[in-house]
Amino acid sequence: MSAKLDQIQQLLPMLDMVYRAKQSHLQNAARRVQELRTQLAELDRPVSECFDDPSTRAGANLLWETWVIDRKKKINQEMAHAARDREEAKAKVAQALAKLEAARAVYEDVLREHLRSKDRRASW
Repeated sequence: MSAKLDQIQQLLPMLDMVYRAKQSHLQNAARRVQELRTQLAELDRPVSECFDDPSTRAGANLLWETWVIDRKKKINQEMAHAARDREEAKAKVAQALAKLEAARAVYEDVLREHLRSKDRRASW
């Protein structure tokens, strides 16, 4: 086989490995966004009242609502970062896939040329 063919054959598994790693990173980023969405949804669920005294209940509700508002702000900030990470990961997956597909196409072209050359030499 030609040196080009050998080089491309060595390159293909590495590009495939990079592509799979980028896909895994994208899946993790998407999972993180979903986890944060779930956390936000859980904060919106009504809380059962566990205090008998109305004044205690009122104070607890105020503290709870304050905590929920602060927590939602933090989760939304985290979600913005996670969504950014997910979009960056999508771009990296697309880039890795493009490189892999290009290398496969080059490999097929070089292989075809190698076989043509081999056939021409055999027909001499």
